[in-house]
Amino acid sequence: MSNLPMEVVEMLGQALLKVVPVTIALALVFTVLAHFWSCNPGKPWWRKRELVTDVCYWFFVPLFARVFRIGLLVVAAGFFFNIHDADELVAFFDNGSPIASCSAQAVNTSIT
Repeated sequence: MSNLPMEVVEMLGQALLKVVPVTIALALVFTVLAHFWSCNPGKPWWRKRELVTDVCYWFFVPLFARVFRIGLLVVAAGFFFNIHDADELVAFFDNGSPIASCSAQAVNTSIT
């Protein structure tokens, strides 16, 4: 049985552990700032309708952006370098692309 679901849950948990303390600290700091030096007096931030949008953006973007970024990188590598197998994909990311090896050889020859 695959451990993928547990790995995904663990990755999301680690990301949340990094985001939540920063979010709480920033909420406290900006609450104090808005209370004493508010440019536009009005309702506090926790009573506004847009709070749901802000919370979704603040938590979902950091959680899923890295998953989407890695997925898009894998899809792009498969598309541009004509990779159709998982073993070829692993070898590509382990050894680099043919372009990267050519540029590394060019740098090595220009240094010597």
